[in-house]
Amino acid sequence: MNKMLALFALLSLIGSALQAWGQDAKVYDREWRLRYRIEDGRIYDRNWRLQGWIEEGKVYDENWRLRYRIEGDRLLDRNRRTEGYIKDGKVYDRSWRLRYRIEKP
Repeated sequence: MNKMLALFALLSLIGSALQAWGQDAKVYDREWRLRYRIEDGRIYDRNWRLQGWIEEGKVYDENWRLRYRIEGDRLLDRNRRTEGYIKDGKVYDRSWRLRYRIEKP
């Protein structure tokens, strides 16, 4: 599972992918270790290195390549294959194993 999969959970929690632009959040793994910070539409790792952007319901990597989309509660890769699911502020992989948790300030 790609590390940016967790970032789509933020879009779902806000309710609409378009509303996610500019929202701040922290992304934790299943052991509650900080993995990512999202501030002003930019995605940073835990050491504040830029990892990508969220814009208009899509997640891009640091080179502006499309990585993920969201449709309902499903996370899709750039070829529209299901990569995981979102439910109650948590991100699951295709086998419904917990991967990440999202916390908004």
